[in-house]
Amino acid sequence: MHWKRGTRKPVSPSLPVARLASWLVCATVAIGLAPAGRANIVEFATGAQTPGGVAVNASATFDINTNSITVTLLNLTLNPTDVNQAIGSLRFTITGAVPTNTIASNADTTFGIIPGGVIKNPITAQTTTNWTNTLSGQQDALCVVCATFVTGTPGLIVGGPNTSDKYDAADATLATNTSGQWIIGSGLTYTGAQKFAGFDTSPSWVINFAAGIDPNTVVITNVIFGFGVGTPFGTEFAPAEEVPEPGSVILFGTGLGLLAIAVGARRLRRR
Repeated sequence: MHWKRGTRKPVSPSLPVARLASWLVCATVAIGLAPAGRANIVEFATGAQTPGGVAVNASATFDINTNSITVTLLNLTLNPTDVNQAIGSLRFTITGAVPTNTIASNADTTFGIIPGGVIKNPITAQTTTNWTNTLSGQQDALCVVCATFVTGTPGLIVGGPNTSDKYDAADATLATNTSGQWIIGSGLTYTGAQKFAGFDTSPSWVINFAAGIDPNTVVITNVIFGFGVGTPFGTEFAPAEEVPEPGSVILFGTGLGLLAIAVGARRLRRR
């Protein structure tokens, strides 16, 4: 304990710490509430779900630009069992912009599966797409499984194979022995002798807006994935939740930590 000259009142050495911690908490909260630098990129994820008893796990990333929106879909279920684990549609509500009904471009890789789970050649970087973009009010439906879907239509998105580079859990609904039946959407990087080495495993579609807009005014909500070949939009459905940006999580955690420091320092001062 230190004594201030000219008085008998003690001055706690923890007071500057408490003031500093309080100031840092306020600064951290202010930064956390400010618009993020990557606010035009937003991700939604289902997490592991079992709608209808089927294990699914998927994510969608929306990259919003002045004249377009790029949607990237990933199927995070590895070594799937049947077609009801394959992504066939994505529905979402978009406000602040009016997209066109036409997909401007796409980037994906197609392949087939032979009975027994072997990946069938050729594996092809696709330049056309079976997917469509359908608007109904503010709801957008990006899909290959729609009301006009015909059994056997290619283009559903599946996750990656097992560690042996095979889909050995695949039943007859996946192991169709048809070239270009599926789109690989694992989002993983494959190397060496692996079948998908050098191929794009993060399928994406670009949808133009009817006119130039401010990307900061565009809001994406009500994201729902459709799995399987039922119509319309699939057999099983899984809603997705927005994934917070890593920077926001770090700032929030830092703020809590500094708040704890401030509280602790204040308690020491009172002793």
